[in-house]
Amino acid sequence: MASIYARGDVIWIKFKNTAGKAECRSSGYRRGQEALARELAAEVERQAAAGRDPVEHATARPAAARTARVLPMPAARGALRLVPPVDAAPAERIGADAPAEALTVAAYCEEWLKRRGHVATAKDEATRLRLHVLPLIGHMAIAQVRPRHIRELMTAIGNKTSEAPKCKGDRLAPRTVLHVFSTLRLMFKGAVIDEHIDASPVVVEAGTLPANVDKDPEWRSTAIFERDELIAIVSDPRIADYRRVFYALEGLAGVRHSEAAALRWRDYNPSCAPLGKLLVARSGEKQRTKTKVTREIPVHPSLAIILDAWKADGWAGKYGRAPEPDDLVLPTERNQIRKPADTLKVFHRDLALIGLRPRRGHDLRRTFVTLARVDGGRAEVLRPLTHPGDSDIIGLYTSFPWPTICAELAKLQLPLPATPRPALAVDARAAEQIVDGGGASYMPSYSASYTASYSPDCSPGIMNAINDMQSDTGAGQRFRKP
Repeated sequence: MASIYARGDVIWIKFKNTAGKAECRSSGYRRGQEALARELAAEVERQAAAGRDPVEHATARPAAARTARVLPMPAARGALRLVPPVDAAPAERIGADAPAEALTVAAYCEEWLKRRGHVATAKDEATRLRLHVLPLIGHMAIAQVRPRHIRELMTAIGNKTSEAPKCKGDRLAPRTVLHVFSTLRLMFKGAVIDEHIDASPVVVEAGTLPANVDKDPEWRSTAIFERDELIAIVSDPRIADYRRVFYALEGLAGVRHSEAAALRWRDYNPSCAPLGKLLVARSGEKQRTKTKVTREIPVHPSLAIILDAWKADGWAGKYGRAPEPDDLVLPTERNQIRKPADTLKVFHRDLALIGLRPRRGHDLRRTFVTLARVDGGRAEVLRPLTHPGDSDIIGLYTSFPWPTICAELAKLQLPLPATPRPALAVDARAAEQIVDGGGASYMPSYSASYTASYSPDCSPGIMNAINDMQSDTGAGQRFRKP
């Protein structure tokens, strides 16, 4: 039996999906609309039951009316759903109601979104349309929407206040408004291609849309970590070890959260010289990265220590067996890819635990690029590690040798607070080039007396190796990529 419950101001529904497993989804309704949420929950449960037992529940149903109210179909797990739009007062709606049997904006929106399940931004597009577009023009016939309606819509959205708890009552951020306009333009372009309309009405004159700037002009300057803060995040024993590995991949290799979640042990080659190699080829459950480009990233010496320690002890201790090549580096307890849900809340909790102010996980990626350049890394060599596909033709035609890339990344000075231990068994060539002054490698200390005070100096051996690599590349020596 489906049920409803509240998360903040939003009503959620719990039901058994077509696989017979409990599933929770936002209804799109808010407190005070419980009756509507229950009605929706009952319909979702009925549709899911029909999917589980189509013979028993097969009944002749009339063709769905093309109205502005669209119920979600509980399809296979991960499929895109369009939940009902937030209700708008009749006085706020734009344009006239659609005539009988006319294709409404809301009905076409559902049709359009079903085709975009493979697009990385499909869920964001559905949310923008549900929250901001459908309440105001979802009732209109799509063929009757004119540019003046779009101008009125975008003006109303620009003056709209947010219902999100963290910024309740504030106007929507400029980028939110621009993203809504971009999604709207894509949808109406699809309507032209589908021959529902002759031309797209999504055009506005200059000055209708806000400038593409930060809502808070002071925010971006603070969206970065200091060097000692990054060291604390990846080494403080008060943070769970698997999350420290996650943060290290973001802060020392510059990978996105979804890319780190999709890494498997076969993607890590510690014996590659002069630095180990990470192959970033997937994003979450998708078969490609966000940019559709596979990247090869050198493994910073400190990241190598963290990954080797996690593989040798941490992974087996958490999952009860030694990792195999096809295993995820950071799976869930059920050996599945970690989803981004609640990631920011957990990250903020970890930051508070070690006495740091809250920031985003993506700021670790920005910190990685910033510190690497501050320490002397060349931008043209580092850029493909995080943002491949340079638009400049020279950049597109340039492929730096692997030792050159390693030399630039190794300039990043980010030593871990450590205690000596015997050197790891690594490739002999790599061991000759990247060692510390005393011939020992290091791993994080987990003593109870840990304090976050660091001295960010690379060992002499590493710096000498960097100088040697730079001398070789400067002399024009040809290198062959491992």
